[in-house]
Amino acid sequence: MLNDPFLFNTQLYIHMHMTMDPEEFAPFAQDEMPIGEEPINVIRIVEPSNEWTQMHDTLAQEIFVEWNNRQRN
Repeated sequence: MLNDPFLFNTQLYIHMHMTMDPEEFAPFAQDEMPIGEEPINVIRIVEPSNEWTQMHDTLAQEIFVEWNNRQRN
């Protein structure tokens, strides 16, 4: 986050006490790829399944029942 004071202070501290930040030029983790650069084997299509639908519906019912019980108390 650009406006994060902790991150800014950390970067300032590193630059004050080190000639170079060792993480500055480190390679990106797989989930931190820059925009426009896609890793190999990207999932491009996701299709629903009966198992997913059932799990989703069961979870929604559980959440509703829990919410409804709290409303009564």
